Order: sequence, then C-alpha cells, then structure tokens
Amino acid sequence: MKRKRLLMSFMTLLIAIVAVSTSTYAWFEMNKEVWVSDFGINVIGDEGIFLSVDGLNYTEKITELDLKKAIVCKYKNFSLNPSGDFVDSKKNVIKATEATIKNYISEIEMKPVTSLNGKTFYNHLGMNDKNIINPSDGNYVSFDIYFGTNYEVPKDTSLAKNIKIYLNSKDSRSTSNEFISATQIKSNTLENIKLLNKCNSYDPLTGKVVNHFATGKDGVSGLNLSVKDAMRFSIITESQSSIYELGEGLGSYATNLDETKYLINDEGNSPAAYGAKYDSSKNISYTYINSVAAGSSTALDYNVIPQTYKSLLSLEASYITTLNVSNNYIAKATFNIWVEGNDADCMDNIIGSFVECSFSFTNDVPEDTHEIEFDLNYETVNKIFDKQTLTLTQDNANNNGYYVTLPAIPLRSGYKFAGWYLEETCTNIFEHKNLLKPASINKTIIYAKWV
Repeated sequence: MKRKRLLMSFMTLLIAIVAVSTSTYAWFEMNKEVWVSDFGINVIGDEGIFLSVDGLNYTEKITELDLKKAIVCKYKNFSLNPSGDFVDSKKNVIKATEATIKNYISEIEMKPVTSLNGKTFYNHLGMNDKNIINPSDGNYVSFDIYFGTNYEVPKDTSLAKNIKIYLNSKDSRSTSNEFISATQIKSNTLENIKLLNKCNSYDPLTGKVVNHFATGKDGVSGLNLSVKDAMRFSIITESQSSIYELGEGLGSYATNLDETKYLINDEGNSPAAYGAKYDSSKNISYTYINSVAAGSSTALDYNVIPQTYKSLLSLEASYITTLNVSNNYIAKATFNIWVEGNDADCMDNIIGSFVECSFSFTNDVPEDTHEIEFDLNYETVNKIFDKQTLTLTQDNANNNGYYVTLPAIPLRSGYKFAGWYLEETCTNIFEHKNLLKPASINKTIIYAKWV
C-alpha cells in the first residue's frame, strides 16, 4: 500500500559548455553560458504543497523566469523583494527584467571545480583556503528552493504529520497526464576522445589497466565520453549535505586507492571494476594530465573523498528534507551543480556539449521496503559499513530481484578487499546491482571478503 501522494514536481536546466581557448588537459579554462529551458514545477495533491525561490512568495508553479532569478541571486549575492525585483547588498533595487536577468546569466562561467562535501568548492589551483570559490565567482550553478505546505496543524501538535520530501527516481505522469522526468543529468552528446598524449583507463570487467597512446587531433581512440559523467550535483539542507554522481562513464574520482587495496582478477567481479574507478593509475584524466607535465596533478586521499550517491534507489539517497511542526512546515534546500575536475570524464572533449539537469520531487514512497546491511565481516568498532533501505516497486526490480548500488571499497590494514558475499563464509558472491530478496524476511546482510 502506498502513502497518499503529496508532491510531484520537476524542473529542468539546460546547460551548454562552450570553448573559448584550446588546451591539452583537463581542468581547462572554458567559458560557459547557462540558461534555463522548458522549466516548470508542478505541484499535485490535496495536501497543498507549495514552492518558492525566495522564501516569501509561495506558489504551485515556479516559472522559468523565477528559477533564473534564483540563480542570479546566488551569483550576485542579491535577494528578492516582495515584488520580485533584485535587492543588492546596499539595499538598491534592481528591476528584474528579462534583459537584466539574461545579461547576468550570460556572465556565469562553468569551469571544472571540486568539492568534498557539496558545500565548499575549490578551483583548479588546489584544495586550500586561498582557492575557495563561491557562487559569486560564477564557476558553478547554485540556487535555493523552499518547500512549504498549507497543511492545517491540529491543536494537539503531537498528532501533526511529518511530510517527507524525496527526489523522484522514475519518469511519471501527473493527474493531468503531463510527463514528469525522473531526477537525472543527461546529454545526447557522445564524443570520441582524441588523445594528444598517452594515458591509462581500465577494463570495466576485470579492472585491469588499459594503456592508450596518443592518436593526434584527428585520431580515434575508441574511447567515448559524455559530459554528464563528469557532472555532480549536491543538495544542502539544515540537517544534511548529499552529493550525487548519477553517471560514472570512464571512472570517478582519481584517488590513491590502488591494487594493493582491492582484488584484481579475470572473473569480472565487483571489487575489480569498482576499485578501478577510483584508482588514479587507471584514471584517464589524471594520467593524461601527468603525461603532459609529470606531477602536475595529485591524487585525492581515498579516505576523504565524499560519499556520492550513484543512484536514487534507496530512501537514504533520495531523501531531501522533512516538513514538520518544528520548522513551521517550511524547509530550504540549496542545489549546486558543477563539473568535477577530479573526475575521469573531465576531459577537453566535453567542451561544446549540452547537459540537461532534471530534478523532480515526490512524497509518493511505498511503505513496502527492504533493508540491506553491508557487514565488514571482522571484529571492529563500526562493523556495519553501509546501510540501504530499498523501496520495493516494480520500477526498482528485474526478473531476478531488486537493484542495489554497491558502497565504496572498504579498507583493512594488511588485507585486500575481495568483494561482497551473501554469506558470512563468503561462498556466493553478491552480484553487482542485484539483490535476490528472500520472500520471508525484510532485511539482507551482505558480507565482505578479505584475502
């Protein structure tokens, strides 16, 4: 049985990445024009959920122009007055005409940046205080959305509802049959990488290193790249900060995780493929930069890379905020969207690509859920490495069971990680992204194997 649907809304950002200079490695200088297209937020449901870009004016539908205003406010450090015009730091009112908004938006440049928490961002010069950047630098997109409701709180507040809001993970239709896209970052552009220098990638089945040699500007490497796989977005609320990497492509962050920490073999099991995505020696962008100038790029410490959600299939990943008595049924969420400079897919070829970022929100969550615990399988203080709560819907299933996203590679001194298994004795390996749910229990424990 499903809870009554309270909210279903969506918004789409269309982003173009345009070159202004030629370079031979990632962390390139590039100009970026950002605009919003085909944007709308639609609210459906009897409970009356409302949204706002300024925390003052709530409506059932946020327009394209209002979202652009929200982006400009972050960029210029403006606020909005009740009339919807900009107010600067000196209390001067600036008319928010379409021409004014367009001019401000056109100033925003999207350059590769990095963040370990989705809140603090650094430029390509390094992760220290002097290289911190803000939305006012125009290197990434940031905006606020306020969630509210006209829910009538009962006199006995102990009986009041908690209204939880989640990212929506599937395409759907509104009650008026309007198409609502799932939360996603997508791009129709797939580029073949032209390599001016040598570099390495990894075999997605075995995790082994693959050597690539320079092809020249007209050569064909056989490696395809999509800008969406270099993108991240974060959602910041009062209680949490979450980073999402919904496309991995040629790999993820370049870190100091290497083959001494995880198992490599020819069986195509999960530790080989997953570990290689974070291995700097198999990160095409990292090795490409260092083939241009040795030592010019430093791998991130694997122990400090941020937890990034790879899918929205668990409640933990999709949860945004809760409207309740304590916050007067109003909550703010800050959205940040950026090109991650430490990502394997952050290559010159993404210049000129288009990205479409869609966000949709829902309260329509099935009550039928299933818990998964990833057990480290040895005595330690934090024995449970990760927990997930899956929603058991047909959209989250295939013929064999329900889809699961594997957690990060765990580390153990003196051991290599050899995968996740269905038993404590590590007899049957847990297949990547596939949970075979026993019918009689509502929790599955997955065990780590060490060699």
